[in-house]
Amino acid sequence: MKYPVVIAEKSLKTHIRRIVARFNDTGSASEGKPTGRPQVGEDVVEDIRTRMEQSPKKSLSKLSLQSGVPYSTCQKIVKEKLHMHPYKISLVQELQTADFPRRMQWVSS
Repeated sequence: MKYPVVIAEKSLKTHIRRIVARFNDTGSASEGKPTGRPQVGEDVVEDIRTRMEQSPKKSLSKLSLQSGVPYSTCQKIVKEKLHMHPYKISLVQELQTADFPRRMQWVSS
């Protein structure tokens, strides 16, 4: 079943009027509202930068609480904008020269 031509023409005319009115008001035919999340301001990035420079061993959880920025946003700022990458030093036993013969014996057995 097809729609009556009258309803389709009326709907199309209304749609075109709405687009023309939007263009006259804003200078653009687009909806106007940008998509996506808003960008993080440079003042927030600088605040996090100074906090990280003051205490670089600070955890992201504490940084998030102190700055009032969500944890995931702090994580992205520190990694992508400040180019700081977390790492944890792992202390391992140091191999001595006397260990070599025992290692070779263990491997061969």
